[in-house]
Amino acid sequence: MLDIKNELKNFRVISLDSVENSLDQVPDNIRESIVLYNDAIANIKKGSCDIALIALKRAVAMNPGFSEAMNLLGLCYAEMGESDQASDLFDNVIESERNGAKALIYKKQLEGGAIDSHSMPENKKTRKKADKTDPVKSRLIRYLIFFLLGAAVILAICYPYVFGSRSAKNDSEEAQKALASLEEMNREYNELQQKYTKLSSEYNELKTRDEQKSQQLELSNAKLAYLGRLQTLLGAYRSADAGKYEEAADALLTIMGLTFEDEDKAGFDELSKAVMPIAAAAVYEEGKELCQTDMQYAEALAKLSKVNKYASDYKYPDVTYYIGKCHQMLGEYDRALEYYNIILEKYPDSFYVQYVKVRVAEIEAAQ
Repeated sequence: MLDIKNELKNFRVISLDSVENSLDQVPDNIRESIVLYNDAIANIKKGSCDIALIALKRAVAMNPGFSEAMNLLGLCYAEMGESDQASDLFDNVIESERNGAKALIYKKQLEGGAIDSHSMPENKKTRKKADKTDPVKSRLIRYLIFFLLGAAVILAICYPYVFGSRSAKNDSEEAQKALASLEEMNREYNELQQKYTKLSSEYNELKTRDEQKSQQLELSNAKLAYLGRLQTLLGAYRSADAGKYEEAADALLTIMGLTFEDEDKAGFDELSKAVMPIAAAAVYEEGKELCQTDMQYAEALAKLSKVNKYASDYKYPDVTYYIGKCHQMLGEYDRALEYYNIILEKYPDSFYVQYVKVRVAEIEAAQ
């Protein structure tokens, strides 16, 4: 039997810092799927499998190749009594062969069966090596070798009777035997040729079926990813209706630039146009207040960094100045100077130029 609670404990969070250090650039959908996966593990530890299930669905939708998340999602379904859905997920992982062995173990234990070593997914390296040998071609080659050897034997038998000094009667008998043997071998060769043609046809048919299954799997993954995008869009609608504009804007950023069908694309564009300016204004005011009044510079920086992601031209000089000030107060002088220089170079007539000069002098004195 599958000990679901024990298996759930075996899953560990993925260090996003390690992933980003090992890769030159981590795509946004991969990064967000890892964050959701880690959130799900945290909720499972709290006993909230239902909440973890929602996060895992989004993670798999954003990153269909995330087999570890699919395995964990299957276990969550099993924990909630939805064995059929769990089994379907394990089947998907087995077919993808990314983490098929673990998924097969879960599926067999979920069904109450024992694990047969012959049912385990083939090792890719072993399978590739086996694929290199075409059984149909090997069999035909053996038959051709036997045919040529037989022909050589018949030729050796006939030679002395054709060129030697035996009697005409013996020559005729031996020639008839040789001719009969050649006819028999020719018949066998024709039969083998027919078998080869049949086997080749069967092989091509199996190959076509395998390609069709691969295409169906890709199509299913694409549909699953699209449903995930629609779910995110629906969540953004609900957040906006509840007045949670920052939350709605963050959700829209995760699916920005992804493909939508015409009607859904129109809904995405309309919601973005309504939500992003409001969210930008809200986080700007919050960030400014945290910087100027509360002096909570790290929290202010987190808010202010979102402003121009929501609306690229919203109070750009103002946002740039306060981001620079936050870096300065956090002791990150090089980063602060980068933002101050943007104002000096691109906005020399800005209201903030006078304050920037003072800030730059403060940094030079501190270094």
